[in-house]
Amino acid sequence: MMKDKIIFIDFDNTILNGETTDYIDIDNLSEITNKAMCGEIDYYNSLINKIKLMRGYSMNKLNQIVYNLKYNKNITEFIGWCHNNNYYVIVLSGGLDFVLNYSQLDLNYDFFFCNYLRVKDGLLTGEINGPMMEDNSKGLYVKKFQKMLNISYKNCVSIGDGCNDISMFKQTYTSISFCGKEKVKECATFHIDTPDFNIIKEILESIN
Repeated sequence: MMKDKIIFIDFDNTILNGETTDYIDIDNLSEITNKAMCGEIDYYNSLINKIKLMRGYSMNKLNQIVYNLKYNKNITEFIGWCHNNNYYVIVLSGGLDFVLNYSQLDLNYDFFFCNYLRVKDGLLTGEINGPMMEDNSKGLYVKKFQKMLNISYKNCVSIGDGCNDISMFKQTYTSISFCGKEKVKECATFHIDTPDFNIIKEILESIN
């Protein structure tokens, strides 16, 4: 059956229990991330500065953190429910490619877009590139997918917790703040305080 709806989901602190940076043993990474998610500092510069701190870190060591990742409650069941109810599941993340590649195999979402670490001789160079580096990046990609898949914004849902998710909230008819920061709550159609995707499912069932 042809899918006629889309759910756009953030990764860190939404699908993932915590931020990817919480799993990396480098000082100050999580602090920078949290300030950016609260809108206290510019997202692009926070990302650049955070990755600079990772310069010289072993990619082999970084790859090992995927085996310690913990997801928020009922995400696997929620994604299965989405597929059974004609939703594409698209993850839009300012996070890192090696984590999203692993997670897609684990959780079976349809597509993802994220950022890419640069590596030389097995070590991080402290540089990053990718399509999710600006405050408005997610909103732009929501519009691209709506056009590409010919799906109206009224049939689109977005879920996230950070200020860089607000741009995708603006492009979907239904938006859900997932234990979000105060600024994010104000921009969302719905807000939940318990990190459980079964609650999201119940919300969507109630409005369909």
